[in-house]
Amino acid sequence: MTDHYPQNRRPNTRRWLVNDDAHLRTLFASMVCDEEMARLMNRSAVAIRTRRRLLGLLRRIRDGQRWSAEQSQAFDKMVLAGYTDHEIAKETGRTRPAIASRRCVRKRQGKLGPVPDGVKVAWSDTDDDLLRADLAAEKSISDIVKVRGWPYSAVSIRVSKILAQS
Repeated sequence: MTDHYPQNRRPNTRRWLVNDDAHLRTLFASMVCDEEMARLMNRSAVAIRTRRRLLGLLRRIRDGQRWSAEQSQAFDKMVLAGYTDHEIAKETGRTRPAIASRRCVRKRQGKLGPVPDGVKVAWSDTDDDLLRADLAAEKSISDIVKVRGWPYSAVSIRVSKILAQS
């Protein structure tokens, strides 16, 4: 007997249960970002985002205010100095959810210290020059990762691309 799946459902997905929705709502109320919710619930970030939107759990930009470069810089300094989300919200006049969301974004961008392994890093020309210098000095990928604080997988992929260009 073969399993039959509706056309709009993939065989490797699992259904959302009432308990899953409750857990998602709790995490959302706690200002946990989608990527962290995905990790905690053993689901993809896309699945979390899709279900969150379906449940009406939306993150909105307050009054259309975007983060300026100066505000982002000040935010990074406060985070790195150990300020809590509540303290940063008070200082910046933004909501705690906005601060929690910004923290997730800046972590993914690598602005708040080393990026978790496996997260895509945006490479600048300066980064490429540093990487080429490290390769010319015959440093191993492990040594480069230790010195630069870049994720191993990202460095490995970038080295492959640089070597392919040579």
